Amino acid sequence: MANDEQLITLQQLLKWLQTSDVTVATWRAKGMPHIKMGKVVRFDRGEVMSWLRDQSAAKQESVV
Repeated sequence: MANDEQLITLQQLLKWLQTSDVTVATWRAKGMPHIKMGKVVRFDRGEVMSWLRDQSAAKQESVV
């Protein structure tokens, strides 16, 4: 994690990715990086973007 300025809330993540909380919950279950402290969940933008790229690359490789 680079610094606290990159940590975003679930609501910020939903807005940034323009997706639903159900989709993010599914992604978290599949390994999307997140930080959970009690009931508080935060996401590192850089780690999330890297994870999404990895998922996209893996999906493309499985199709080929």
